[in-house]
Amino acid sequence: MYSIIWRYKIKKGSDKEFEFEYGKEGAWSNLFKNSNNYLGSFLHKSLDMNQMYLLIDTWTSEQSYKDFINLNGSVYNSLSSRFEKLYDSEENIGAFNAIN
Repeated sequence: MYSIIWRYKIKKGSDKEFEFEYGKEGAWSNLFKNSNNYLGSFLHKSLDMNQMYLLIDTWTSEQSYKDFINLNGSVYNSLSSRFEKLYDSEENIGAFNAIN
C-alpha cells in the first residue's frame, strides 16, 4: 500500500466546502475512483489548529498512482487550480509505503 500525505491550511469560512471536496464523496475521490488501484482518501482535521488538515491518499502501489496521474494529468491539474481558493497553503508531506 502506498500513501501520499498532504497538509493544508485552509482559509477561514472554507471548511465546509474543503471538507466536502477533499472528503470521501468530493471531486478528488470521484476522480480517483476511476482507478481500481485507488484505496481511498482519509481527511483529518487538527485538534489544535482549527484551519489545519491532513489528507492521506492511498493506492495499491506507487506505480499505480503515477500511471493514473500520467493518464489523468489535465483533469488533476484542473481540479487543483479550481480548489486553490479554499486554502492558504498546501504542502506535500511525503509519500509512504505501508510496512505490514
